[in-house]
Amino acid sequence: VSTVHGDEPVGMEMCLSFAEELLAGYDSNTYIQDLLSRTVLWLVPLANPDGYVRYTRVNANGWDINRSFPVYSIDYAGTWYDTGELGDAGRQPEVALLMQWHAAVPGTLAANFHTGALVANYPYDNDPGIPSGTAAPSPDEDVFRYISLQYSMNNPPMYASPAFPQGITNGSAWYSITGGMMDWNYRFLGCPEVTLELSTIKRPNSSSLPQFWIDNRDAMFAYVETAHMGIRGVVLERNTGEALWSKVLVSGRDQPVFSSPEMGNYHRLLLPGLYSLAFEATGYITYYKDDITVAAGPATRVNVTLSDGDLNNTGNVTSADVHCAVDAVLGRAVTFDADVDGRGLSATDIQAISNRV
Repeated sequence: VSTVHGDEPVGMEMCLSFAEELLAGYDSNTYIQDLLSRTVLWLVPLANPDGYVRYTRVNANGWDINRSFPVYSIDYAGTWYDTGELGDAGRQPEVALLMQWHAAVPGTLAANFHTGALVANYPYDNDPGIPSGTAAPSPDEDVFRYISLQYSMNNPPMYASPAFPQGITNGSAWYSITGGMMDWNYRFLGCPEVTLELSTIKRPNSSSLPQFWIDNRDAMFAYVETAHMGIRGVVLERNTGEALWSKVLVSGRDQPVFSSPEMGNYHRLLLPGLYSLAFEATGYITYYKDDITVAAGPATRVNVTLSDGDLNNTGNVTSADVHCAVDAVLGRAVTFDADVDGRGLSATDIQAISNRV
């Protein structure tokens, strides 16, 4: 997404150049063919067309779009999954449409292009109680530093910044803002987002655009590639195989991601390491998956099915399902999977089914 501030058009031009590169190279460039075969890319080059035409930071109503998104701890405390309310009512039209779009097209990773500085700025931009100029790290500080570095390392002027070591910064450590898209998208929808400032001059001369493309081209491709790391899979209903809208939690990290209600697919960005996940869905028994190894490269695949406790598939949860779980734990013949928590058959499975009954 670019140019939410109408007087910052460099990112718009980079988005258009990126689109042109992908389209022009698709027939002959095997890397671009491969990238687009495994990646869905969305580009919004111009989020504030009125501000762009008027050469103003704000929209036609005089609002700063990147200060007008819902504010954590004031407008929301949980996530969209928890509340069911998007919070777009009464927002500026550009903000409401961006919110609706982000919610309709769940993302693994996002970027927000600006100018006025030269740095990759990552969450949090604001955390209640932490003053501006003080770092406000998120639960995914390691991930954000890594993906921000992938951009800056491939953008030589940014990486060489005299103001920001290695061309990256925590948002609040730079200066705190409220109502930004970056924090809202990450906190509320579970989509990590980085604000990429591409030029110290907000609206440089058009003759400099070819050099800006040279500086940003490889960085944009490198950034896209980071969307493939971590853990991914699908969450399905155990009896029907239907997709479930679920919350996916990593042990030791408070920020969840969510599976798509249409397809059941989820993707959690993580660096190489060993992780434990929990999968939650309303009306279903939480499923735990421990000791998942994430290596460098493509994401580790973890598919899960969730049970509502109806182990014998009769359409109701009754004492018969408890007996089925007991039989499974005792080694008696069963024709279903009674390991409802994903940790191996044990007494906890009996308790889980008993709780559901």
